[in-house]
Amino acid sequence: MISNMLCERVSEFGYEVAGPSYTVNRALAVIAQGEPLDGAILDVTLSDGDSYPIAEELRRRRVQFVFATGHGVDALAPQFRDATTLMKPFRFDAFQAALAKMLRSVFADDAR
Repeated sequence: MISNMLCERVSEFGYEVAGPSYTVNRALAVIAQGEPLDGAILDVTLSDGDSYPIAEELRRRRVQFVFATGHGVDALAPQFRDATTLMKPFRFDAFQAALAKMLRSVFADDAR
């Protein structure tokens, strides 16, 4: 329910949404389709494991992402502790700020 609300909010901001993908395999399949992605919001814990394989693939493709977690930044795998992290529960203004930060990075990378 929350992921659907977040997808609606992202759509309201004027962006096209490719998810939600509730499993690692589904998310990796979406990425593999090759459609360009500007960014992703990744819940760390998915129904079939953590989202680190997704994050690794996004980094490989130079796609920005934000982690959403209730476990704290210190609980992230060491290679991802530098990632933008949205702590759950979060307010929509915090979500919007994290999304804006991620997209600023995307557009800054595109300008280079």
